[in-house]
Amino acid sequence: MSDILYKSTLAPRQVIEPYKYFAEDYEYIYKDNESITHYDEKNRVIYYNKNIINPYQASFHGTDIKFDDIFKKTVLNDCDDTDVDILKLNNLSNNKPIIIGGCGRSGTTLLLSILAAHSNIFGVDTELYSFYPVFRLKKLINFLNDNQFSKDKTWCEKTPKNIINFNKIYEKFEGNINLIHIVRDGRDVITSEHPYHLNQYWVTKERWVLDVKAGLDCKNCMLVKYEDLVSNPEQTLREICDYCKLEFEPQLLNFQNFTNVTKNVAWENNKAVKIHTNQIKKWKKDKYWPIIRDFVNTDECVSLLKTLDYE
Repeated sequence: MSDILYKSTLAPRQVIEPYKYFAEDYEYIYKDNESITHYDEKNRVIYYNKNIINPYQASFHGTDIKFDDIFKKTVLNDCDDTDVDILKLNNLSNNKPIIIGGCGRSGTTLLLSILAAHSNIFGVDTELYSFYPVFRLKKLINFLNDNQFSKDKTWCEKTPKNIINFNKIYEKFEGNINLIHIVRDGRDVITSEHPYHLNQYWVTKERWVLDVKAGLDCKNCMLVKYEDLVSNPEQTLREICDYCKLEFEPQLLNFQNFTNVTKNVAWENNKAVKIHTNQIKKWKKDKYWPIIRDFVNTDECVSLLKTLDYE
């Protein structure tokens, strides 16, 4: 009989360190001998692996325990039938899908919302973690089917940490994918304040360096600067559309009136608003000086700013 390893009781989501694996409310994870199976709230399998390395051996008999107690003793691998799921995804659409990645607070949500205003693009309006830390593509397949995704559309998915696995995504999809890496001045990234925790910042300088470097290591993706997107949106969006083999549509410039991605906690007042430049160089405010001083005294941060042509 299978043992319940984990029953999610936190809404709407918890992301578990150190793997960034996440579970939604009312989801279950079971251990059966050497296998782990993750079920969603509708009792559909969204991840399983039959050959766990260093499995957690204790028997819990239905007792709730902390998720990270299991996974710190388990090496996660891709879902066993990842290749089959990639074929299913390819069959769901006639078009090359778009995957967005980048360090958090760099404009990943904004870019997704803008692109989702395109008549040919369906934006996945929640972070599914289908490509990171492991491939568990059933979550994405279920989402598209649940939302009656049309085969003539292009699906576009955004989870910031996708950026870590861009090379792997490109390889697994055999190039049948459009990858977009969005970057932003690291000083503005690290001074982005957390909406849930007052006086706390969302992203560390270490994460900015790690994520940006991972994206720059991918030679098969398009690099987009947040500053270009908001300062010169038409030209930038025309270039993105060209890269994705799509016609530019003027409604992208007023995306908030057309997109299906309309709400996100990352935005002020939790809703999409017209493209603006208000958040560029906000790091120059006096209140941010302590954290900026630490950033500019870190050689790796300064070097990366120069690589990206930030002054």
